[in-house]
Amino acid sequence: MSVSDEGIVDRLLYELMKFERSEFEGQRKSIEADILHHKHELNREQAKVLDKTLNLTGPLLEEPNMLDSLVTCQRNVNRTLETLDEAQYLRDSLEEKRIPYIPVATHAAMLYDIIKMMSVLCPLYHVPFSVFIRIFANTARSRYRGKGNIGAPKARAQELINHTTGAIYKHVSVMMFEQHTNLFALLIAIKRMRSSGQLTIEELAMFIDGLDSSEVADTIVLDYKPHWISDKIWMECAVLESNLPVFKGLRTSLAKSSAQWQEYFKYPVCLAMSVPGGMLSDLTVFQVCLLWRVCCAERVSEVASALVLYELAGVINPPDHYDIKNVYHMADKDTPVIFMLPNVSANGDHHENSSATGDFIDPSFHVHQLAKDVEMEGRIHSISFGCQVDDIKRALSECMEAGYWLILLNCHLAGPWNQDMLDLVKTILASTSKDKVPPTRSTVSQYPSGDVPVPGNSIEVHKNFRLWLVTRVDSGRLIPGILIQRALKVSCERTRNFKSTLLQSHHYISQVIGRLDTSDRKFSKYSDIITPLALLHAVLLQRRYYGNSAFSQSSFWSHADMTAALEVLKTATFVCDNQKGIPRLTSDIYGGHCLDPKDSEIVQALVKELIKSPKDIQMMPDSSADTVVGMLKRICAKDTNMTIQEQLRQILDISAGHLGLPAQADLELCGLQSRNILQDLSKVSGAPVSHASEGNTSQREMTSKLEAILTVLSDLPELPQTSPDQLYPMELYLHYEVEGYKQTISNIHSDALLLQKFSKGEVATTPELQEIISALGRNEVPAIWQMHTLPTCKPLLLWLNDLKSSVELLISYVTDEAARTIFSLSAFLRPDRFIQTVLQNHARKNFQDLQTFRLHVQILPIGLTPSCAPEMGIYLSGLHLHNASWDSIHSTIIEQPLDNNAPCNLPVVWLKPVETRLDNREQIKYPLYKCPVYLSEGSSLLQTENVITHLDIPSNRNPGLWVHKRVFLTSKLSEPS
Repeated sequence: MSVSDEGIVDRLLYELMKFERSEFEGQRKSIEADILHHKHELNREQAKVLDKTLNLTGPLLEEPNMLDSLVTCQRNVNRTLETLDEAQYLRDSLEEKRIPYIPVATHAAMLYDIIKMMSVLCPLYHVPFSVFIRIFANTARSRYRGKGNIGAPKARAQELINHTTGAIYKHVSVMMFEQHTNLFALLIAIKRMRSSGQLTIEELAMFIDGLDSSEVADTIVLDYKPHWISDKIWMECAVLESNLPVFKGLRTSLAKSSAQWQEYFKYPVCLAMSVPGGMLSDLTVFQVCLLWRVCCAERVSEVASALVLYELAGVINPPDHYDIKNVYHMADKDTPVIFMLPNVSANGDHHENSSATGDFIDPSFHVHQLAKDVEMEGRIHSISFGCQVDDIKRALSECMEAGYWLILLNCHLAGPWNQDMLDLVKTILASTSKDKVPPTRSTVSQYPSGDVPVPGNSIEVHKNFRLWLVTRVDSGRLIPGILIQRALKVSCERTRNFKSTLLQSHHYISQVIGRLDTSDRKFSKYSDIITPLALLHAVLLQRRYYGNSAFSQSSFWSHADMTAALEVLKTATFVCDNQKGIPRLTSDIYGGHCLDPKDSEIVQALVKELIKSPKDIQMMPDSSADTVVGMLKRICAKDTNMTIQEQLRQILDISAGHLGLPAQADLELCGLQSRNILQDLSKVSGAPVSHASEGNTSQREMTSKLEAILTVLSDLPELPQTSPDQLYPMELYLHYEVEGYKQTISNIHSDALLLQKFSKGEVATTPELQEIISALGRNEVPAIWQMHTLPTCKPLLLWLNDLKSSVELLISYVTDEAARTIFSLSAFLRPDRFIQTVLQNHARKNFQDLQTFRLHVQILPIGLTPSCAPEMGIYLSGLHLHNASWDSIHSTIIEQPLDNNAPCNLPVVWLKPVETRLDNREQIKYPLYKCPVYLSEGSSLLQTENVITHLDIPSNRNPGLWVHKRVFLTSKLSEPS
């Protein structure tokens, strides 16, 4: 049964007044009773007169006692009315005491409404109203300071509003995943601003739904548009000007103060700072947010955080990992715990439509660790759904009677729960009404104490019994509704709170080492590794949030890896005093989880930089203060009076650079989070969700794309005829490239014609054809069109344009020897085979074995363009360096400037075959970084299987730095913008 908004406010106000004005309810009841009594007296007097009138035996005027009766009645009525007026006045005066607290109840009702909205994203987020009331009442009780100490009513109300918000947010942050917790905070900020008149419904709708510029697209002049603003954003600015008068002159300001605006949108979001130009000085805070939403939609996540900070600073705290000990104190024998795991894709990577990042914390491990602390070790039973239901039912009943803990795993894989299982669950929940004392602990309890029907022949639940359920959201079946309403729900997701992750890792390692014999002379070596190993573990976990920007494929690390590393140290210390092999063994432990060799190299580089002795840490250069190495040195600094734990707590928010990642990783992560928060915001607000991103496209758009594809294909030059009968490998390679292009062009042409027939209804669709349609709807290149080449993330039209340029280059390589002066890898379908062909060609000409030679890399000075081909090897052009820059003076890789994340154009590269036996590494001035070369720069494609080759490039820093920064080269036909 639903409750009206007015009823919710009245119920919350009643709970609040019980603590704030404990005498209020008694006085109100007394006054209401008096009013009811006086009204009854009035009715009685009126009834007496009416009764006497109806029982008259003669005319009314001739009755001798009638006049006296009426006078007496009038006198009694007047006296009663005076008393009633006094009682009503007292009631109105008493009601005025409630007025200052109405905003508190109204705000709490708003919070409950937001929680109901959030359940759209995940049914497990449902919170019964009785649970919400209990949290609200406990908060009011905890803030009560006694009579005479309440203070000014308005200030007191604001204090209660803030503490209620904080308490509800704390409860929600335990239950919801971090992405949704942040959305919950944003909704609170928006609702508060809406209630205070700081934003309008129209502005909010524009922020959620965006702006539709299709109707004005043909009328907008783009002549004076700044180059850094896209056409779409420019047209949306025009719509913003027409819909909201306060934005009038926005485009003029963008054009006149282009440099200032460009710089403004590059800096972190600051809502309190005035916008450039001087023409929009009257914008409210939310209107500034709306401006960011239009001009930088990929940074909406930052805007949301800034808005929450502006509106709720000091009220809520950042999301943190759940504490298993707090969960244990909140639960008991009749309060099951549901651990919610985030959904992940088949390969373990998180995706945009998931409810969370996919990086979960194993609850079973924490439950077993908890059992050791509360003397329940050995009294835990785990069973997974997927086995026989009778086995689960038997385990549940036995644990209930014996006082064991039961962990039910994979609840999302269970079928419908049978009646026997539900009866056992009801028995657990019903024990509340039988023998549970109302909670008095300070920890907020979630659970209503309503009666649950007790099934017949119920089992007596042992006081030590605990039920833990583990389920995965967004997949499988939901657990029974009675558990969703009554159980404690805990999200088992690793949040982005790096400080908390580091503290937990440090605490766990300290606990493990604390069990060792401290009298051992080698104990100091164990304590020396606590901080480096904890930092390594925390950094690896934190890098997972950056997805493909950090690792090619997702890997899962847990506390078991720290335990294994400590066991390795213990064994190595026992065998010998030389600890030089510890980093290598630690790399094997953590790198063993990696499925891609490139990820293993990243782990090895991080281990090499972090797992060091205290002496080596102090010798690190100070220039690395903003890197992961600098963070280690700062934490382990000896010239401070703070303990390591105190230094860990002083770590501020970290960026991608602190984790050894390029600054671009922060932008990519912000873009992903921004898309997610806009999608979720549309869902909870009930706005229609756009399906453009899902590959749906209109008939008109599909026809236009097919015509563009056929036009590009018709403009392609004709490929020459070649023969496989060639003497040298290079000629044979070019022949197969020509054949590959012919096959690719033929496939694209036939598919385009087939799609035209399908659009006319002449043919039916097939799974393969549907995949092509979906890819074209997303403006992506269909996978079947890339079957002869390495995958790319280029947009469809750009890929088609590059296809024409590649074909023209290939034709020149085949037909004109002079065109082979400088090669571009982008001209080939399989450039990885081209690199090997260079060696094969040189070996064939010199009548030597292929193993006799290797490719030596020499990067020519900037501006030097060879006019003829080299005597040996080839020249390459069109290579672009990512996540680093090129020092043209010293010819080395250097750090990328903070204000420029664009790829750097590398000079012409000479790949020169040299004999392996003549390789003289002693002549190398700088260390060499084996830089991978890819055909595409998309972070999701930076995998070992897509590597064309590795080029040895000089570096002025330790090559390990470039490994975990993921510095790489790509080949392009055009210069980077």
